[in-house]
Amino acid sequence: MKNNSPATSTKALPPISTLLSDSFKLLRIVIVPFIIFNVLAIAISITAVILMLLGFLLLGIGAGLGGLFTDNPLALGGGAIVEFLIFFIVMLVISSIAQIGSIIILYDANPKINVFSVIKRGTRLIIPLILVGILVTFFVLGGSFLFIIPGIIFAVALVFSYLLVITENKSPLSAVKRSIFLVKSNLSAFILRILALYAILIVALVTISIVTGILTVSINIPEVTSAVLIINFIVQVLVSWYAVAYTVTLFKQLQKNTASGESSLKLFTVLAVIGWILGIILGYFIFITVGNLISQFKSGDLRQELTPGEKEEFENLLEDFENEFKIEDIDRYLDEGTNSSEIETSTPPAETI
Repeated sequence: MKNNSPATSTKALPPISTLLSDSFKLLRIVIVPFIIFNVLAIAISITAVILMLLGFLLLGIGAGLGGLFTDNPLALGGGAIVEFLIFFIVMLVISSIAQIGSIIILYDANPKINVFSVIKRGTRLIIPLILVGILVTFFVLGGSFLFIIPGIIFAVALVFSYLLVITENKSPLSAVKRSIFLVKSNLSAFILRILALYAILIVALVTISIVTGILTVSINIPEVTSAVLIINFIVQVLVSWYAVAYTVTLFKQLQKNTASGESSLKLFTVLAVIGWILGIILGYFIFITVGNLISQFKSGDLRQELTPGEKEEFENLLEDFENEFKIEDIDRYLDEGTNSSEIETSTPPAETI
């Protein structure tokens, strides 16, 4: 059995000022490969989105328009669903590699790191990263169903799970246990540093928004406004990158100063399971309630409970909907197609002389 007790004593973390300055230095050191990697990831993501939209337009809408006038209108769904699944998997892979690569570049702190080697390393960690994501989601959502507060606690305790999978090649289960141990062993210091990060982000983003608003309103020149918005976007990106660098730096400090060991998952698992049971029960009752409301609406029982003014408003809304989408023209077209097919079927063949 694995011993969860610490092998050595946990040391005090460096002061917050050191964390702030080290995070800035780290981002400055790796800024060139970090920008190149993220620009490449964004370009690949945009390309994937464009290809998905083109495929959907050619396959999904084309099949849909054709399927409306066939005996099997639902045939359009097959191609669209397959395309969506392919797109979802591709975007999941791209986002996973982007997350892995960013962490690797910051963690290694090598200004000359090869971007393509980072991508190669990232591909080997996609499945473990997805698995740890599923595990973290299980705990966080389960805790959220249990009156929200446990979900927040779980999210905080599991914040380093992804980094442990990426930087230490830990299994998803071991990464979750180690993340809880790191946070629990440095709880007060960790909370103070997280609060400091959020304070910095809030002040920075609010300041950016205020300055942007003042400049765009006071100058009111389209070219200047566009330039200000672009600069605003760049600054926001840099702030988000600093937040990632801050998290990685804090993680490295915790690794260095915290004893080896892993925490038990028994309490987390029990609470998450109870939360999921409550969530499923609540979801079932919501589903039944919504289903009953829909049934009452279709049967007309719900309309009887409406006041005369509400009925008139509903009828006007329905009339506007029918006029907007030309429901009568579509019905007439379908009726004509049905009648013509019946006439052709019922017409006897000409007699042969």
